[in-house]
Amino acid sequence: MNGEHRGLDDVARLLMAAAGLAKGMEREVEDALRRRFEQWRGEESDSLREEREAVMEMARKALAENARLREEVAALRERVAKLEGGGEGSASKEDADS
Repeated sequence: MNGEHRGLDDVARLLMAAAGLAKGMEREVEDALRRRFEQWRGEESDSLREEREAVMEMARKALAENARLREEVAALRERVAKLEGGGEGSASKEDADS
């Protein structure tokens, strides 16, 4: 019976070693996946940052163009008002005379 227990002890040790090996492999795979994910996330962050900066630059240019166009429209309105002889002020004067 002692030999029988010795065989079971050997099998138990073998199973424990296999379980330890499997646990070590699991940790290695998790670490490798974690490193790859962090690397991917870092690459993703760089590309997202570049895209965000490009969009922000386009927005700055659009806002500057918008401000320039507002000034241009205001100047044109002023010129039209002068050419019309005061614009609405003269129309209300005519209405008052009638």
